[in-house]
Amino acid sequence: GRNPLLGPYLAYVAALLLATLASVDPRLSLWGRRVAPHGLATSMAQVAFFLLAAEALTDAVQVARVGPAIVAGTVPVALYGVVQQVGLDPIPWRLSPVWRPFSTMGSSLFLGAYLAMALPFTLAGLARASAPADTLRYGAVLALQALTLVLTRARSGWIGGLAGTLIFLHYLRRHGRLRKAGPLAGAVTLAGGLALLWMMLAVPDAPLAALSRAREGVGSFLSALRLASIPDRLAIWGGTLAIMPGHWLLGYGPDTYASVFPGRCPPAFASRLAPGAALFDPHNVLLNHLFSAGLVGLGAFLVLLATAARVAAAALGRAPEGEAGAIRAAAACSALAYVVYLQLNPDAVTLAALFALDLAVLVGGATGGGPNTP
Repeated sequence: GRNPLLGPYLAYVAALLLATLASVDPRLSLWGRRVAPHGLATSMAQVAFFLLAAEALTDAVQVARVGPAIVAGTVPVALYGVVQQVGLDPIPWRLSPVWRPFSTMGSSLFLGAYLAMALPFTLAGLARASAPADTLRYGAVLALQALTLVLTRARSGWIGGLAGTLIFLHYLRRHGRLRKAGPLAGAVTLAGGLALLWMMLAVPDAPLAALSRAREGVGSFLSALRLASIPDRLAIWGGTLAIMPGHWLLGYGPDTYASVFPGRCPPAFASRLAPGAALFDPHNVLLNHLFSAGLVGLGAFLVLLATAARVAAAALGRAPEGEAGAIRAAAACSALAYVVYLQLNPDAVTLAALFALDLAVLVGGATGGGPNTP
């Protein structure tokens, strides 16, 4: 069968290639920055990963294996985040004024988005679990993921995770699979919240000794949720649009934002940004594509998203066909969590790779010769 995302993905790469050729710094746009590169080479690697994964997932058995693999991969990542939160990390990282665990992801924002994208796969495993041991295992992982996600204070991850989780729970309810996953998800969320409260009050000291610092602990947690970042983002978005004239068609080139924006941002917007703010992209995926590849690149990206949304809607509309059907629906919700997150924060290579895997799961079986259903 034909891969419905192949054409849009190739058109997307072609748009990025044109933007790289017309870039204000073609070499930088080709290879990207040394730290967290997002140049053409990285984008092409993402597309290659998608194509290889879609080609490898030739039948429902292989698709069904993806979910447990993703869930298992989150366990050490989430555990390390908890270890960092309680102050037991053996590596002396340089701490920010408001400490947020980042685990192996390098940023609490990326960690939050990663866990948000994994939640639907964990719920899929929980809904399909038949043995009590499997139910307990998936329930424990779900609690760990939810707890670590809350600890990141990553609001965009929370919103993305909430969107993906609610859509997936609706999918389970619609197809009569919510009897187990729904109550358990609620119980696990409550348990995670209670565990979080205990950690804020009791770690690293004994519970009774820490109760006197309860107000301080809660205040420190809530201080990370202040709304000061909203004016910053509005200033970034406004400044980005203000420097687009003359570059509407093909943009400035992939991964050139950090070198272009500080010198060209109008003072009216620059004065509203936090002093010393390091900006590597406009903190919005649509503006980032507009800046990097112009209207051509943004249009190609929107076509890719629209095609992926159509495929995802089809996966959510079908009744589960064994475990593979639920995994495809989970992949659709995981991709939704990613896109929601990207409306407020920058991308990461790990997140983009997981998104590519989500898309490969959605079309898995369409590119190979094996059966597409169990």
